[in-house]
Amino acid sequence: MRKLLGNSLIFTVSNVLLQALSFILLPLYSNIISTSDYGIISNINTIVFLCNLIISMRLDGALSRYYFCCKTEEDKKKLFTKLNIFLLFLSTIGYSFIVVFSWAFFVNKIGINTWIALVIAIFTKFFDNFYSMVSSYLIAEQKAKTVSCIAVFSGALNLVSTYLFVTRMNNKVIGYVLSFLVISMFRMIIVLYYQIVLWYPVKEFWKVKEYVRYSANLLPVELAYWIINTSDRLVITALIGTSSTGIYSMGSNFAHIVNIFIDSFNKAYVPFVFSQIGSKSEKEANNLICRVNQYFVAGASVIAGGVFVFVPSIIEIFNKDYAGSATVAMVLTISTFFYGIMQSYNVICNYYVECMQTKAKIISLCAVLNIILNILFVKKLGLIGAAVATVICYALIALGIKYLADKRWKLMVNMKKRVMTYSFTIVYLIFAWTPLGYKGLIIRILSSIIYVLIMIGINISLSDYINKKEGGTKNGENAN
Repeated sequence: MRKLLGNSLIFTVSNVLLQALSFILLPLYSNIISTSDYGIISNINTIVFLCNLIISMRLDGALSRYYFCCKTEEDKKKLFTKLNIFLLFLSTIGYSFIVVFSWAFFVNKIGINTWIALVIAIFTKFFDNFYSMVSSYLIAEQKAKTVSCIAVFSGALNLVSTYLFVTRMNNKVIGYVLSFLVISMFRMIIVLYYQIVLWYPVKEFWKVKEYVRYSANLLPVELAYWIINTSDRLVITALIGTSSTGIYSMGSNFAHIVNIFIDSFNKAYVPFVFSQIGSKSEKEANNLICRVNQYFVAGASVIAGGVFVFVPSIIEIFNKDYAGSATVAMVLTISTFFYGIMQSYNVICNYYVECMQTKAKIISLCAVLNIILNILFVKKLGLIGAAVATVICYALIALGIKYLADKRWKLMVNMKKRVMTYSFTIVYLIFAWTPLGYKGLIIRILSSIIYVLIMIGINISLSDYINKKEGGTKNGENAN
């Protein structure tokens, strides 16, 4: 437990520090990058992300899972080497085809500058795929400090390069994506180091069938998430325009604050749960995972609630062209709350391979529903309609993943704590509508302090501390 909390704290602090610096520059970008250019950037990232999912096949996910099946250091090196060789083959063939295909059929439609930006983004993803493999390996090793130091340093370098390229280049789209290529090239130095350290001379590196099969089960899930998270931008672009896409994307950036905390904790949470299942008795492991699960859910509630309440005050300082992003951010923050609920149970589904196909079906159905809802809601409600569609789909996914996880590993949650957590969070959200300005900000701050203290009192009670000192909980009653 101590290692879990320590790693979670390291990941969270580094990610928050990194993202805080990024968000400080958002008001600057809102005055330099037009909503139309920001919409083009968003669409390029959306398309490249989709291509990357298909090409990379999420082999880094297979590394995270099968690392825990390796019994020796030699086995770990073999796994790392095989997957990286196979990834190099897939990436080279796949991205070469996309560059040539996009030039032949789309350069006249999108313009030479946009095509150049697209190619730069493709090279960025090509390099980033290999860093993702290294990062997955280090996270599985629970080397939180190493991962965080790399993230903070590369993130700080990215801020500097982004500022320089965006402010000094006439084409803001190319300048923005070029700054990310610089960082991916820097991280390739780290990749080459670990490629040398972890390299193992394998003869039959094509024997990756088991890993590819696992990744193939992850792929539909990731594609479905892509549809839910980013296809709304394509629908908005088609029905309203790139300027509206830029406003929507800015709102999405603020909702992403919640994901920063969730994903930070999840980096430590996943290897922790994987290591607990099977290493202890089912009852002992269940009690421990239950308690951590409650912290996960409570933390997601607090962060989502805080972002929801403070976003209107923050957007107030932005360029007035982005004013509509405040409401979008508030609605999308609700979807990130459900994302947190989903992730708290998703780790169980990812551990048990037999759950993967059913999980893929649940999320794929929600992705299809998301497309339908986006088309219907965007026509009637505009940008808010796309955000509402995302909330509905994530709520359904969270329920589906929880049901699937409970069938395989039933977590004996403390329903009293869970209901109280949700109830006080709903009450706290009301303060999002306090007046803007100095007085409203003071009210938000005071209400947030009270809310956080209440959440701590609910979820980290004295009885939990006593049970921990005595060596455990009884019958899962205070497990989480």
